[in-house]
Amino acid sequence: MADMHQIRLYQSTWADAQRLMYRWGAWGHYDGSCTAAECRYAIGVGDPIWGFNERSNFNWLMRSLFFMRSSGLFGGHIAALRTIFTVQGGVILRESAIILVGVAPELSHFGEMNSGYSLIIETKSRQNLLHSNGFDRILGSYEQLADHPYYKVGTPSGCTNCFAAYVVYSTHTPQAEIDRLTDFDFSCFTRFGKCQWLGDLLPVAWEWRLYSWFEPGYTLQMEVPEPPRPCDIPLWVLGRDYNTVFAVKALSTGQQKG
Repeated sequence: MADMHQIRLYQSTWADAQRLMYRWGAWGHYDGSCTAAECRYAIGVGDPIWGFNERSNFNWLMRSLFFMRSSGLFGGHIAALRTIFTVQGGVILRESAIILVGVAPELSHFGEMNSGYSLIIETKSRQNLLHSNGFDRILGSYEQLADHPYYKVGTPSGCTNCFAAYVVYSTHTPQAEIDRLTDFDFSCFTRFGKCQWLGDLLPVAWEWRLYSWFEPGYTLQMEVPEPPRPCDIPLWVLGRDYNTVFAVKALSTGQQKG
């Protein structure tokens, strides 16, 4: 991730990409051709059980829950990281990362073993934060941009036995903010005590409270939903994400009886 943080979108060149490919060649992969004109390069490291390491070819049975249970009893953490950058026209235009950490099952007070679960965080850059299709999901409500105009975050609907966050940030996000959104705590890979929440794996995730009803400190109370805040979204954000924006100046305001 330190190497990925050196990337400057629309500024880092093909030469910068080649240096990354040379450094991580043993763990790197690309399909088809990879040239300055166009290249999508992936780097995968971690436990072979995830299949993220491009050199791994473990039997699919290794993906069983039994392996996760047995390794967890001895402090093991099944984990992986995959990063991707895309080159077009001699510059790096996009980047993404996905990190996964298995939370091993544990015995309850009644001597029963729970099933365990996974922590998953995916981050990616996009030119705008509005459009989404079946192959490239952009989750989270658009009104989030009133609070943090450079990124959106959401949770998938079909995540079984996992806590997951999908973060999409603009390609023009300040680098300090990109670093904060991808500042993964890799001690979750090695510490004997397990990481249990998304905030353990990515500190900024504590601010999002995506799974607040599970996280520490949650108290059951009646929450009044906040009213929509579309007018609080900065105008430059709308200009970034929409093809057409009309700015209308009101000539006067007043009240009339219906």
